Amino acid sequence: MNTAEIVKALRAKAGMTQLEMAKRVGVCTQSICNWEKGYKCPTADSLLAVCNAMGYDVIIKPKYEVYKKAKYHK
Repeated sequence: MNTAEIVKALRAKAGMTQLEMAKRVGVCTQSICNWEKGYKCPTADSLLAVCNAMGYDVIIKPKYEVYKKAKYHK
């Protein structure tokens, strides 16, 4: 599932129009439309706002582990 499909599915599940979602997220209706059509991707802040507006908690996990100690440290 890509970002466009996720945004559209979240909005549909909440039973909201694009206008209602835009007001809750704090963006214009055209932004929601562009995200759902895949023309543009929401910024990280906007995506967090979408999740918060829909009542979802967001957990951000790093893709790679960060090592606390250098591999060759003596």
